[in-house]
Amino acid sequence: MSFQHNKLLLLLIVAIIGLFVASPFLHQLTVAPQSEYFTEMALLDSNHTTTLYPSNITSDKHYPLYIELTNHIGHTADYTVEVKFRDINQSGPNSFNHTSSTLPPLENYKLSADNNQTVKLPLDISFQFNTKGYVNSLTINGKTHNISRQLTFNTQRNNYYGNLFFELWIYNQTTNTLQYHERYLSLWLRLNT
Repeated sequence: MSFQHNKLLLLLIVAIIGLFVASPFLHQLTVAPQSEYFTEMALLDSNHTTTLYPSNITSDKHYPLYIELTNHIGHTADYTVEVKFRDINQSGPNSFNHTSSTLPPLENYKLSADNNQTVKLPLDISFQFNTKGYVNSLTINGKTHNISRQLTFNTQRNNYYGNLFFELWIYNQTTNTLQYHERYLSLWLRLNT
């Protein structure tokens, strides 16, 4: 092998090693911009986890929950979380049609999050109901909302069930309106009667 050939081989090896060393830095320069913009929405239990949701509820007992939102839409966003309650026979949000429930909200909570920021909404809920499945009211963060609704008895599960759900709405800066953000969280609750 000639000196020229060895020199070329050595330069090639140095170039390859240089690319390996520089690859993390080159990767940061060449990564495509984020192409999917979305908002994460999670329902957390009293321990800030997803393992101990209330499912069997007792009248007048308090249940702490947290809604967690993480903004990945590329800019600051203003959200509204609508709290709703329904019986099995009433309209809920529809994931297939991307539509919200037609029920009026019991409560609205406004939240704002910068891009890539996570915000939490603490909720303390308490239902007031009787042994015949009649729900008088729902208290959320100390504010009582009149429900006055007889729930349908579920014969297969041998009890009364209600659905507490949370719809996410986002403020559209172009149209200056709130729009359903096609995300919701739902808890089916068995009334201990």
